[in-house]
Amino acid sequence: MRPHRVALCVTAVCRILHLRNSAPRCKYYAFAHSTTPRPPSVRPPCPAATRTAEEAAPVPMTAPFSQPNQSVLAAIECLQWLAGSQVPISNIEMARQMGVDRNRANRLLKSLVMAGMAQQTPDRKFVVGNGFHALAAQSLRGSGLLVAALPVLEPLRRFKAIAALGVLWHREVVYLYHNWSTAPAWQNVATIPAHPAMSSSIGMILMSHQSEEVIDRLYEDGSVQPFPSLAAMKAELARFRTRGYSRMMHQHDEFFSEAVPIHQNGSPVAGIALSNVPATFPEAERLEALRNAASEIECAMNKLRKPARG
Repeated sequence: MRPHRVALCVTAVCRILHLRNSAPRCKYYAFAHSTTPRPPSVRPPCPAATRTAEEAAPVPMTAPFSQPNQSVLAAIECLQWLAGSQVPISNIEMARQMGVDRNRANRLLKSLVMAGMAQQTPDRKFVVGNGFHALAAQSLRGSGLLVAALPVLEPLRRFKAIAALGVLWHREVVYLYHNWSTAPAWQNVATIPAHPAMSSSIGMILMSHQSEEVIDRLYEDGSVQPFPSLAAMKAELARFRTRGYSRMMHQHDEFFSEAVPIHQNGSPVAGIALSNVPATFPEAERLEALRNAASEIECAMNKLRKPARG
């Protein structure tokens, strides 16, 4: 596909996001932006909190569409690699990251420049463009995930641990929220780089919902550290999926992290975790807090996505 056609495809995706984001929001949207705390006693009941075991069962994250547009997928992957880079990236480096030849990487990058998603530096490297910042804002508003999660994540500080919210991308976890201290919430948003999924409790619980075919493709090179083999990793993922949460020990088993998934439309879209929790902390209390937080976020996301009546 020629560069201008790829650029048109990317622009079309952005247009769809813009139209989707223009829908009216419900009253909860105003509360999520408010600085006024909401008393726990007046929170509306969330259907997700009372789901039956069958209704709450995880749905595998698979790709049912058998004939995707490979050029569009390549352009989106290129944009994601560009967004994740801390420094300007050359077409040679992009080709290495994507596993394609230099000419294809260069065409993809030039297409993103045409679409306003990237721009070229004087030394002929590439960084994200102004259009990408607009897309980032539209995406956060359109998904509702961060807006719904922030009011729920803040109270988890009472555990004196790290509260985190992340999503899975390939073999990495991208953190939307990760609080290291008692700093204000805005200082904890998107402040740390992506982290290997197999070294993250969020990554493990989300990867456990992937199909075996997807896991085989992601780890076909056999790099499954800290596990000794792919079979051992799959066994641990199956155990996490069955019990509904993941747990990873750190620092000689003195601290651990636990994570639960956040579902939307029956599939896990993100995970929340408590990390650096002392091993002596009561298990029932922390798991209940995580599950209740996930249910509240699911409920808030559902409300954010429904247009206001009238």
